[in-house]
Amino acid sequence: MLGYIQNGHDVLALKLYEEMNNANINPTKVTLSSILKACSSIAAIQEGMCIHDFIIKSELEMDVIVGGSIVNMYAKCGALAKAKRVHDGLCVRDVVSWSALIAGYAQQGKGREALKCYETMQGEGLSPDAVTFICILKACSSTGALDKGIEIHEYICRERMWEQNTQVCNALMDMYGKFHAVLKVQEVFDQHHLRDAVTWNILISGYCQPGHEIEALSCFEEMKTKGFSPDPITFSCALAACANLKELRKGKRN
Repeated sequence: MLGYIQNGHDVLALKLYEEMNNANINPTKVTLSSILKACSSIAAIQEGMCIHDFIIKSELEMDVIVGGSIVNMYAKCGALAKAKRVHDGLCVRDVVSWSALIAGYAQQGKGREALKCYETMQGEGLSPDAVTFICILKACSSTGALDKGIEIHEYICRERMWEQNTQVCNALMDMYGKFHAVLKVQEVFDQHHLRDAVTWNILISGYCQPGHEIEALSCFEEMKTKGFSPDPITFSCALAACANLKELRKGKRN
């Protein structure tokens, strides 16, 4: 079952779980957490609810790992009220369950609720992890909370988290890009050296606005010289910059 889930075969994992039940083999906590992850990946909320009912009957809902998996499943399926209800009822709420709830709110465009969860989480003395930061920075963008985003940026710098995690760096750049703070996007880019194609795309996209098209095209050329292959997003940004500059020849060449 774990093999299927790890390789993206979530439907087959659910079928195997059903076979396991038909054979009267009781699932372990690991099994339940894993199959709930499969449900969340394919938005199989009905199957997830059935598994949740089994967990309640088995008196495992209060287990930290299983409980967090239930919260994650409901949050990823968009059932935020159910996710919050389970989360609020947990005896122990860890960073994983909090991050799952925050991610759910952020993904559903409920940035203010995500920020409230973040504040409550900190009030309980829990330190955010990379997943928390990525989601909460998205919430800052959607709610226009630039001051909060800057505060989180400072926290990330103190913890030196972005030195180890490219996704956190990308989330920071994307947040500043949403506020058209191009210099801050460049600043984060310059300070972080574990870059990927997404990092370059965010930088180019940040510059791809009136008055910064030349910088966008310069970054596009530098990206290629550094050995990164442009993708459709890169090309869209570069072509948009060419259009704004009326650089037809350059646009054809790119």
